[in-house]
Amino acid sequence: MLSFKETNALLIKYNLPVAKTILLAGVNLIEGELEKATEQVGFPLVLKVFSTNVLHRTEKNLLKTNIQNEKEAQQAFSEFILKSKNDKGFEGILVQEQLQGLELFCGLKQDQVFGSIIMFGLGGIFVEALNDIAFGICPLTPKEAKEMITSLKGKKVLGGFRNQPKVDLNVLALLLRQISILGAKNPQIKEVDFNPIIAKGKTIKIADVKILK
Repeated sequence: MLSFKETNALLIKYNLPVAKTILLAGVNLIEGELEKATEQVGFPLVLKVFSTNVLHRTEKNLLKTNIQNEKEAQQAFSEFILKSKNDKGFEGILVQEQLQGLELFCGLKQDQVFGSIIMFGLGGIFVEALNDIAFGICPLTPKEAKEMITSLKGKKVLGGFRNQPKVDLNVLALLLRQISILGAKNPQIKEVDFNPIIAKGKTIKIADVKILK
């Protein structure tokens, strides 16, 4: 898995919008650095471990959401440091803004026949309920990006169905196109997982990404 620095550089290069995130270098933390980071990000926030050895943080209890104050942040931080002390892939703790909106996911994968493939669908509670995923070949044209979205069986959810936040489909299509360009121009990357992507109106941000090379 790519390091935080390498991952961030790729996201910036392809103009991909990400949640506001600060990496704190774990055991080498200077006194007051956590407090400064939480002030910059603002409460409520998310704390999570970044390690090149950890693909699924939730399964290992290395992710805490909805942290409301400094005391909760310090408690979670100390807990994560303790759990990660023997992890050679550990790079630090991410302090991230808590995003509100509809959960989506997107992925890239290398295929022996088609090259880089892009996958997209609704995330969160809708993944298992709908099993609804659209596929495309990278890079997508603007039209293909829009068609991927509208091909979903659960596309009504994107329009604000049952009190879900409405999503701007033009902004979402632009994001899918940019992700597909990343895939097309980096065939050395085996797999990318953007999950979750949080969408509300025109504001669509990537909250988590893992890149396998």
